[in-house]
Amino acid sequence: SKLKPIAASTRECEPEDREAESQNAFENYVVSEFGIVKPISEHEGILDLDERERVYNTLIYVPVQYERMVSFGLLLCLDSFLALFTLMPVRIIYSVYHSICKLRKKEPLRIIPFLRKLANRNEKSKANTSPTLKEDEESFEQTLPDYLCDFLWLGLILLSCSVLLQMKTSEAFHYIHAQEVIKLYVVLTMLEIFDKICGSLSFDCLETLAASCSMVLGGRSSRGGQQYPLSKGGRADTFRVSVDFFVTLLVMCIHCLIIMLEAVAFNVVLNSASSSLLALLVSNNFAELKGTVFKNMNVTRLWTLSIQDIVEHFHISVCLVFVLIENMLLTNAYLPSYQMTKQCAMILITEIVVDIMKHAFVGKFQNLKPGVYSEYLKDMCEKTVASSSINGYKIVKFNPLVPAAILLRIFWPLLARSWSNADTVLSKFSFLLSMLVVWVCLFGFKVVIGWSLQLIAKNYLEYYSTTRKL
Repeated sequence: SKLKPIAASTRECEPEDREAESQNAFENYVVSEFGIVKPISEHEGILDLDERERVYNTLIYVPVQYERMVSFGLLLCLDSFLALFTLMPVRIIYSVYHSICKLRKKEPLRIIPFLRKLANRNEKSKANTSPTLKEDEESFEQTLPDYLCDFLWLGLILLSCSVLLQMKTSEAFHYIHAQEVIKLYVVLTMLEIFDKICGSLSFDCLETLAASCSMVLGGRSSRGGQQYPLSKGGRADTFRVSVDFFVTLLVMCIHCLIIMLEAVAFNVVLNSASSSLLALLVSNNFAELKGTVFKNMNVTRLWTLSIQDIVEHFHISVCLVFVLIENMLLTNAYLPSYQMTKQCAMILITEIVVDIMKHAFVGKFQNLKPGVYSEYLKDMCEKTVASSSINGYKIVKFNPLVPAAILLRIFWPLLARSWSNADTVLSKFSFLLSMLVVWVCLFGFKVVIGWSLQLIAKNYLEYYSTTRKL
């Protein structure tokens, strides 16, 4: 069969129709641009529910969920930090008293059973279930690794504080103040990076030290670790503990020096007459925002980033307390100036706002839902309920010994000045009595925070389980 000839194109055959279609297309374009008729595309103008959810997740839900988790984490850090100045001295005194009574073959006061009986005074069967003296001794021997950790922690704090006292902050202040703006920016960035690195390393050192204490004394430490038999590499001497103690001390001293230099840098910025240094400090936070938002992020990395933010907030608070105390010592006042307090609050608020923006846009670009922070908080609450307050630092991987040594170094000149101003015996006695009152208030404040954390954790777990069932 022969092929049929190709018909002429519509451009050649129907020029009038082509002109009409072109005119109609232009009219449709003009009308659709003014919104007079329905858009040409069926998908155009339809609101996507996923986009709406992403907008409100970024603006509302992620900031609320994130700040709730960070607030709980900061309370955990504060609780474990206060435990070093309140509970740990009591535990050390009790262990010393118990050991002296054991050496002198005298029966110690059974304080722990008394507290248990007092806490369960409404139970009718408590009199029949009270632990005997032998059970109390066995319980004390099982907790010997924890008491050894208390002594070692006290030694770490005092030795680190003594190293910090050798540091002349005035020389560091003038050296940093003499640097150019760009050099100061590099110094702040380097100190922030090394702070995170040393923080992670010092936390691991504390865990290793607790495990070594359990290996030497047996039993099981609540801070981690247990006794290993010789066939599995366990050692019955104190060499391992000694090495771990000095390694932890070295890492802690380096970490303390880094945070102290960061605090001195803050002091330089806040006491400078130029406002460019303060703007530099604020812009340094936004540089962190740039370096985090556009990176690939999953749930595990987001958890690591969140707990780093919690620890960083606590360390910045300690640095700002150093600035305020230095201002009090410089002006010979008992309260910091209003202007200095206002600037410190502005720095802390800026840090919080930048972290909120960071997590909000990380969730937007990485398509992470706000519910992931609820999962983080649930995990933190479960661990809080199952552990004591002195071990709360493990939940957020926070080393409370470093800020404790720094705060002791910060308040030492202030206390020394107050003691030197007390000329008479009565004034010295009043100073000691006021210190005792402050310690009692701190002890009560720590108990309130610890018990509040337990209640918050239990209530949130109940709320979480209820909402998951709905």
